[in-house]
Amino acid sequence: MSENKNKFKVPSEVKEFAKASYKKYKKHNDFDSKKEAMKSFNLYLMDMLPEVIEPMVKYGYLIKREEPEIYNAVLNKFCNEDFIKSVKKELKRGNKIKNIKLFPIIIGEMIETINSQNAQILAENPNATVYTGSDLIELGQMILSKKIKKFTKAGIDENIAFDILSIIPTDSCLEKSYNFRIASFEKVLYEHSKAKAIPFAEIMSLLVDKEWYAPFIKFFLCERKEVFGHLTDNQKAFYLSVSNWCFDTLESLDRDSIERVLDTIIQARKIDESKGKDSPRRYSLTSLSETDYPRIFKMVQKKVSESEVNKKYLS
Repeated sequence: MSENKNKFKVPSEVKEFAKASYKKYKKHNDFDSKKEAMKSFNLYLMDMLPEVIEPMVKYGYLIKREEPEIYNAVLNKFCNEDFIKSVKKELKRGNKIKNIKLFPIIIGEMIETINSQNAQILAENPNATVYTGSDLIELGQMILSKKIKKFTKAGIDENIAFDILSIIPTDSCLEKSYNFRIASFEKVLYEHSKAKAIPFAEIMSLLVDKEWYAPFIKFFLCERKEVFGHLTDNQKAFYLSVSNWCFDTLESLDRDSIERVLDTIIQARKIDESKGKDSPRRYSLTSLSETDYPRIFKMVQKKVSESEVNKKYLS
C-alpha cells in the first residue's frame, strides 16, 4: 500500500522539542554542576518554545491523533516544574516570548485533562496524591494578567475571566478554528452560569474586536432551540442574555453584514436538513419585532420574499 501523501506531518520544531533529552544535552555539553546543566537545558527548550506553541494550538488534535507519543512528550515538558519556573522568570524580567499569548490555550486544555484524570483517580482512591496543575494555572494567570485585570475592573469574576481567556486569549486564535473556540467559550459560560450571573455584553465588549462579532452571532443564532429545555433557571437567564446581545449587536451592524449572517444561518440549516438533522434554532427570526429591530426585520423580510425555503430556515 502506498503512503498517504495527505497524511498530516508533525512540524519538525515540535518533534525536536518533544525529543529533546536532558541526559543527552548534559552529555554533549560541559557543566560545572547539575543545577547549571538543568538551567541551560531549560533555556534551550525556551529557545524552541515560540515555534512549538503555534502548531500545538493550531494542530494539537492532529498531532495527538497521528503521533500521540510526540504530543504527550511535549505536554510532559510543559508540565515540568523547572521549565515552568524558567518561563516565569523570563516573563518577570520583562522579556518577550513570541507566541506566548497563545500559550494559555494549551494550559487551559491541559488543566481540563488533568481535572478529568484526577476525578477518575480520586473516585477510585480518595486519598491518592494527584498533580493539580497549580503551577501551570499560575503561569497562565501571569500571561493573562493584564487582560484579567481589565475584566475584573468591569466587574467580571476573575475565575470566569481566566477560563474564557484561556480559550480566546487573542483575536488571532479565532482565525484558524473560530467555531471550535466559540463553542468552547459558550460551554464554559454555561457551566459558570449555574452559580453566577454572567454579564455577557460586558464580556463580549472586552473579549474581541467588533469585527469578530458577526461569527459569534452566527454561531449563537444557529444553536438549537432544544438546548433551552435542558438548562437550569440560571442557565436560562444566561441563554436569554446571549439572545439579547445577538439581536442588539446584529441591529447595529451594516446592511451587508446583517445579510451575511442570515445567509449563513440559512446555509447551515440547509446542510443540516440534507443530513436529516435540521431542527428549530435559538429564536425564530421571522417573529422579531419591527419596532425593536427594524433593520434586522427589514432584511429578514427581504430574504423571506426571495424564497419559501428561506422563510422556513429563518423561522
